Amino acid sequence: MNIGIVTSFIIGGYLLLSLLTLNSTIMNNSAQSTMELTARNRVETLTEVISYDLRKIGYRYPGVSVNSATPTRLTFVSDLDNDGTADNISWQADTTASIHATKNPDDFPVYRILNGDTTDFSSAVTTFEFTYYDSTGVPTTVLTDISAVKIKISCQSPEQAGYQYSRSVWEKRFYPRNI
Repeated sequence: MNIGIVTSFIIGGYLLLSLLTLNSTIMNNSAQSTMELTARNRVETLTEVISYDLRKIGYRYPGVSVNSATPTRLTFVSDLDNDGTADNISWQADTTASIHATKNPDDFPVYRILNGDTTDFSSAVTTFEFTYYDSTGVPTTVLTDISAVKIKISCQSPEQAGYQYSRSVWEKRFYPRNI
């Protein structure tokens, strides 16, 4: 047997395995990047709407504007569309439900209820938490003492990339002028 042919087969096999490994790594990195982008886009969509609403708490409303404040639900009054009529807005997470359209077992739906009309923001949310603060920055649960609202939202990808779900987190504290 010719040692040159055997050596060529060994080197060729090694190169083929190296190319297959490289291809697999590139495919996994591509899938992970896609899932990270999906999670980031889902957070951005949700945060645009909720940011607009939270900045407007109590806008053009003379009474107590916060009606309900729990870690997973905030209900308030505001004139969102600036038409002189008070709107009732509620943001809530249903942490006991799951989204059947995704494989992620940790996600749950988030709802925005505006004057009785519900919009489902089921976008692979895995964390949706409100924290309320008084004028001195101390956490409070007293509705009339609330002067700031912090929200933390975390979304994960609907599918796994490799062995994990990609995650995007957004957190912000709002100081509405009209509370």
